Amino acid sequence: MTWHLKDRELEERLIAIDPEFLKSLNGAVDDFLCDFSYLDTNKTISFMFCKADLTELGELYFFLSDLEEIPDYNPNDWNSYPSVTPPEGILMRVKTVCGSSTYFECAIFECGIWKNERDGRSNDELYGEVKFFRPWED
Repeated sequence: MTWHLKDRELEERLIAIDPEFLKSLNGAVDDFLCDFSYLDTNKTISFMFCKADLTELGELYFFLSDLEEIPDYNPNDWNSYPSVTPPEGILMRVKTVCGSSTYFECAIFECGIWKNERDGRSNDELYGEVKFFRPWED
């Protein structure tokens, strides 16, 4: 599991300044949990915020209520979508729902969108709603 800011736009801006932002955030949450062993959303976590060249910019503080825990991608099992972000450009076996029907298809996640696969490359946007995914197996 990985901790992320609920405000993903802010998170992306902070990562642009400090590519190690998520590592620092997750380390701070781990330290907090070691000290308190429970999640009190009124508590804050803090850590040093740096530029890519390690120049310190100051300390960041976040309420735990500003964070969410996201499951990591598991290439050996079915992953729930959109809870887990799939890797891009890889053939995936997907379970989709369209109306009252369920389908198993081959698709590629590209630029944040599920697309049909044709000859190993992405094609048009996938019809149906992806619920689960895993790597395609030969």
